[in-house]
Amino acid sequence: MATTIEGLCEEIRASACREEFPIDVPVYERFQKDPFQLILSAGSLEAAVCIFGCDLGKDEVRLGQPGYCPDCC
Repeated sequence: MATTIEGLCEEIRASACREEFPIDVPVYERFQKDPFQLILSAGSLEAAVCIFGCDLGKDEVRLGQPGYCPDCC
C-alpha cells in the first residue's frame, strides 16, 4: 500500500496500464500530458476509499486539475 502521494499515483498508473480503456489521447497529446498520469484533486492517504475518474475534459487536462461544476458540487 502506498505511503506517499507519488506512490499512490504510481500504483494507480500501473493498474490503469494493465487494461485497455477509452481515453481521449489526442486531448492529452495536445497539451503535452501523459494520459496515464493522474490529475489530482484533493484527499488523504488515510482515506478508506479512493475515487478517481478517467478521461477528463479538455479544460481539465489543459489546467491540470479536475473541474468544478457549481450545478452539481
